[in-house]
Amino acid sequence: MTEPGEPRFNYLYEDLFTLPAQAARFVRTYFLRIPDLRRPADDPRRDYSPRREANLVSWPLVELFAQEVLLMTDNRVATLKELGDKLANYTRRQGGKRFFRQFFTVQRSDHFLTLLNKTNIDYTRYTGGKETLFNLDSFLTLFMEGDEMLRSDWRLIRDLVLIRMVEQLRDWIAENADAVPGEEEVTMAEQV
Repeated sequence: MTEPGEPRFNYLYEDLFTLPAQAARFVRTYFLRIPDLRRPADDPRRDYSPRREANLVSWPLVELFAQEVLLMTDNRVATLKELGDKLANYTRRQGGKRFFRQFFTVQRSDHFLTLLNKTNIDYTRYTGGKETLFNLDSFLTLFMEGDEMLRSDWRLIRDLVLIRMVEQLRDWIAENADAVPGEEEVTMAEQV
């Protein structure tokens, strides 16, 4: 008979107590599976992988998290979902690997806004002028505080949209695994 091992530390349980203050880190760690290479070798969060674990990404769980923990309105969550769906469609049909990698790793707000604006123009061209990715109201709802200030948590909103994209692109990601940045690349981008 073997002796029971030492009690294991439950990182997820402990991280729940950091919410909602640490919501952005929680989303990247547990929903997007972004590894934290600064963690000790015995910490399972160090070995997470958005490339290997894309099948664990779940929009219904994130939707519940956004409503119950982040206290987002149903309208705002629906706007996130719609943008994620449109960006997934754009990625699959037009933007491809390059766009997906850029959206996944962009860390500077000015680069993010430029990427969104260019993508909105490309998407409008792609749909023959019938649709845009977002209109002014949806853009303001998701990314702006007032009319002139980008939300301080814009990366969190980007990550929530990205989660919807990953869920919608599972088959595409399986065929284009190199579209998902590697763990080192994601970690390096976050340090910039």
